[in-house]
Amino acid sequence: MKNLLVLVCLFKILSLFVIGGENARTLKMVHLVYRHGARSPVAFYPTNPNINKWPDGTGRLTPIGMNLEFGLGKFLKDRYITNTRFINPMYLHDEVYIRSSDEDRCLQSAESQLAALYPPMGRQVWNQNLSWQPVPIHTVPKDKDPILRPDGTNCPRLSEIEEEKKNEPIYKEKIKEHENLLQYLTVYSGMNVTFDNAYIIADDYLCERTQNLSSPDWVLERLNELIDVSTWTFLNKYSGDDEVGRILGGSFLNLIINNMKQMSEGTKSTDLFKMNIFSGHDTSLLSLAAGLDIQMTVPPFASCIMLELHADESNNYYVEMQYRNDSSGTLYPLELKECQFSCPLQAFISLTKNRVTDNQAKECMTTDSSKASKKYLVQKIYLIMISLLLASTIILLVFVTWYLCKSRRSKNVYLDEEKNQLMLDEE
Repeated sequence: MKNLLVLVCLFKILSLFVIGGENARTLKMVHLVYRHGARSPVAFYPTNPNINKWPDGTGRLTPIGMNLEFGLGKFLKDRYITNTRFINPMYLHDEVYIRSSDEDRCLQSAESQLAALYPPMGRQVWNQNLSWQPVPIHTVPKDKDPILRPDGTNCPRLSEIEEEKKNEPIYKEKIKEHENLLQYLTVYSGMNVTFDNAYIIADDYLCERTQNLSSPDWVLERLNELIDVSTWTFLNKYSGDDEVGRILGGSFLNLIINNMKQMSEGTKSTDLFKMNIFSGHDTSLLSLAAGLDIQMTVPPFASCIMLELHADESNNYYVEMQYRNDSSGTLYPLELKECQFSCPLQAFISLTKNRVTDNQAKECMTTDSSKASKKYLVQKIYLIMISLLLASTIILLVFVTWYLCKSRRSKNVYLDEEKNQLMLDEE
């Protein structure tokens, strides 16, 4: 009897974990953004001995990169289909939305990832010899994408902020600290190496390592310092105050929050999806992190940030964020500075409100252009007031002229009548 009671108690305890008991939560919506897979270097330093070993040129997704993205797709399939049945194993157009940066490597990464996530099944099989089906991927021009390419739009204010950072003492101290490295790299690379372009040598090395290519000894001799410098310079662009967060991650964060709010309110819309997938760049992840005010290292190829919206049985909504930074499948929790991992939706919205924007173009105005805009507005108001004053003066003059003329005519009529009366009296 005692053993039976123990088994019953254990079953109830297990039920609380498996089913969730009173605190059971249901996954309602997912937004995830990942970096494209491994690629060729985006640029080559002149003396790079491996230039001719990249037949497709610069910035192109490699077969290794395609496999990394395929692996990410398998991970997502396990997490959101096989293990949780959150989305249908068949691709459903009203359930999933995919958007990519308008860059070939990102579009190809999305295709590779979707090949693993949605192999055709049942009625979707269209070729018995091909376990693949076309899934729509949306995109917008590079210079008009504040979601995945916020640093690629026309943003004078962002350029202004970057110049301001270069004038900060810490930036100048970094340059002075690594002056010898820059001179060393200049001698061997065939180009004048600065803090602005040292990343080219570092990026070449990282791409070569992924592709199992050998890098020059002179790169390896100062590799750690080179990586430290290029990493610090790169991440420095994505750190800052609320303004930096709004410009870089505010548009993406605004989209995510609006979607989560609509889902929590039970809104029915053809533009609302359970699964929202974004194929972007390391800069896409760092920009979102800037909007969330979360510190990150440089995201490796095929790394992924996931924002999940959960609801409990009392219809309370929570946001949980996780980061997958390699192919091992290990997830690392991400938290806002003043909220726990499972952050109430309203708290999440409140804590990020200063870094959200629905108008990046407005945020991108420089301080000079803002002053010019205000000056133009003042001038416009001044001109309107002058115009109204002139119009009022003219109307007043017309009225006075009319009144004087009328008074004069009335006086003349009166004099004529008086004169006529006098003439009659004399007769």
